[in-house]
Amino acid sequence: MQTRPAGKFSNSKPDPFLSPFDSFLNRYQRLLKPLLYLAVGVVFVLALTPGEYLTNPIFSVWDKAQHGLTFAALSVLWLMAYSSTPNLFWKGVLVLAVFGALIEVAQYFSGYRNGDPLDWCADMVGVVVVFGAAGWLHLRRQRRPTDSAD
Repeated sequence: MQTRPAGKFSNSKPDPFLSPFDSFLNRYQRLLKPLLYLAVGVVFVLALTPGEYLTNPIFSVWDKAQHGLTFAALSVLWLMAYSSTPNLFWKGVLVLAVFGALIEVAQYFSGYRNGDPLDWCADMVGVVVVFGAAGWLHLRRQRRPTDSAD
């Protein structure tokens, strides 16, 4: 079985809970970055789709949930695609924050969509939830007591 290069979320001791996930990452790692880039492109195109093709209320809880879920999915893809690359954890948060802001600015200047700062806030909720959970799991794995013989 191949092993993943040591990265931000790797652990030298096998973790029975995460070993199927690690196996998935080993097998499909080269496909995850193109999938992430494709997802970013699809999100950007959909975000700039003219409003007459979308239901576009001024404020909708479901609209904000869609923003949060979309950016949560992008965050998961980022973490999976760059799991073996050290020091890209916070860069992922920054890149997705800038991408969300870019979408809102592009919508504002499009003339047919509205840029909404609350949409960006909903985007960031999705990012913070996923990256926060990933960081918490990473710290939990790091702090796990080692098995030592007395």
